[in-house]
Amino acid sequence: MLDLVEGAKIVVGLSPTTANVTSADWINTENMHTVWAIVTKSVGAGSASFFSAQVGESYAGASASTPTATYWATSGLNNLDRLRASTQSTGLTAASSKGMVVIKYDPSVSDTSDHYFSVSMTSGLDVAVTYICEPRYAGYQQFIATTSST
Repeated sequence: MLDLVEGAKIVVGLSPTTANVTSADWINTENMHTVWAIVTKSVGAGSASFFSAQVGESYAGASASTPTATYWATSGLNNLDRLRASTQSTGLTAASSKGMVVIKYDPSVSDTSDHYFSVSMTSGLDVAVTYICEPRYAGYQQFIATTSST
């Protein structure tokens, strides 16, 4: 069982913001087994948002591409505690209401030069992104540098 504090690295990819951003911070995924991105929308932005994982060759997103990832989302205001799986593998359209999107990404499936990961979104109003990174090697604690978009 994963101990979040001792067995993973928790990184704020995008602090809660009302600015309309289109990308969370890029993190280094070298020597990571799995990266989880938890995206929360605090209020309805008026229209649905499209979220996708992005990988690139540098912390600035050089040669960015969209990898295959697993997506889950809450299914509306009455079910904020229930995540539903998506059949899409390259992105997910989330409802306009508040809620959560979870993205699971395995860095080993991408090109060997794509060591950086970010979450891209079409509408970044009232959104926050948190990354939970599981190291590939037990006890491995890597300093994960991020860009500073917020």
